[in-house]
Amino acid sequence: MIVKSLTRPAEQLAHLDDTLDEARERMRRQQLGALPVVDGDRLVGLLTHADLAAAERSSDRTETILRDIDLPATHHCFVQDDAEQALATMLAVGSDHLAVLDEDRELVGLIAKTDLSDHVHPSSARPRPQVEGSEVEFEDNPGLTVYAERPKLKS
Repeated sequence: MIVKSLTRPAEQLAHLDDTLDEARERMRRQQLGALPVVDGDRLVGLLTHADLAAAERSSDRTETILRDIDLPATHHCFVQDDAEQALATMLAVGSDHLAVLDEDRELVGLIAKTDLSDHVHPSSARPRPQVEGSEVEFEDNPGLTVYAERPKLKS
């Protein structure tokens, strides 16, 4: 099964000038586990409840804007990727969500582990990383590509 068939559209976005409170309220209202964060037309992060909680412990959530917090690297997959590869990427990077990009590297939506749970058995996607220096190789899945760069936002 390909990722495209399991992708949820990214209908809600947060902007770097949104406050922590605004992002939390948007996530609560839409019942989202992750919220794409954009700077203009560029995807700069995926904000999760854990990210919000960590930021709120060290700042005022009504005044702190997303630009002022450390957003984790945005990991992503592509619409044409196999669902098993997407799950392997999530397991490799320790993430519950991935941004889904099209062939032009523009944001299409999100995919979560829960979206994959009925379609991929975790044992078939579990990579075993072998770390040497700064490179990570996956013994059970040598073709696995882990993406962690800043893609464009679909217009």
